[in-house]
Formats: sequence, C-alpha cells, structure tokens
Amino acid sequence: MSDKTEMLLGMHWDDFMALSQKFTGDTALRMFLLKHLNSTSSGDYLEAIQENAAENCTASDTVLCGAISLAVQRIRRVRG
Repeated sequence: MSDKTEMLLGMHWDDFMALSQKFTGDTALRMFLLKHLNSTSSGDYLEAIQENAAENCTASDTVLCGAISLAVQRIRRVRG
C-alpha cells in the first residue's frame, strides 16, 4: 500500500486533490494515508511529494498538505 500512496501523492497529485476533502474530513483516513509515508518510501517520490505539498496545494487543504510535508521531513531526518 505504501507504494500506491507514494504514487498517488508523487505522480497523481491532481487526483489526490480531487479526493482531499475525504482525507481532510476523516481523521482515520488521513492517519492511514500518513502512515503509508514511511522509511521505505522512494527518495524520488518523496521529493515529488514534498514539492506537491509545498507548491500545488489548494488554500482549503493547507492543513492536510502541511501534515504530508511534515511526514516527508520526518522520513528525511530518520534517513539522515
């Protein structure tokens, strides 16, 4: 599942944004999403995910995008 999450957030951000209200309104779903961003995530995908969260986020999704960005930063710190 982690690889599908990475692909959605890294390569299909527009599709993710179309579903973002579901993630914003459902804490369990949001936690599920963030849980699948982890130390096994591809560095290439992480870079794309970080860029998407920083540059391609709608104003109504800033909290969700911030949580995604923090998850990526944590992974990078763990990796060193």
